[in-house]
Amino acid sequence: MNAQIETDRVPREQELETPVTEETTALKTSFSSSHLRARLEASEADAAIAAKVTDAAAEMSLPPTLADSVALLRQTQATMPTNSLEVAVKAAKLRRLAAHVHALSQSPAPPRIDQAAHWRGMREPLALALERIASLYPKAKTRKA
Repeated sequence: MNAQIETDRVPREQELETPVTEETTALKTSFSSSHLRARLEASEADAAIAAKVTDAAAEMSLPPTLADSVALLRQTQATMPTNSLEVAVKAAKLRRLAAHVHALSQSPAPPRIDQAAHWRGMREPLALALERIASLYPKAKTRKA
């Protein structure tokens, strides 16, 4: 029952790691830092564009009424930017206008309801109700014996 089949045993040479080839040694050579400089310059250009975009969006004056804000939002949506900077500026303006329209469309907070006073008022009958009940049931009824 414990007999092993020949295919169950793994030869010793297959258990070892893969031998080092020329491809793996080529990765250990020194590399050029030119791509790092290019990435740094690209990130600095992106930061400059982002600063221009935030400045342009901040310069935009927001109208005080909801109707004027929606009209300005539609006007901004209708613009056709020609380069990537204008596209980014338009997107920033649209985000700012959408937030402004949302804030204007919210109603003010409702007044707080004093629940204790409400339930107190439910337990105490109104003076008008007491007078009406008193008028329906006079106190001095006379009985004939």
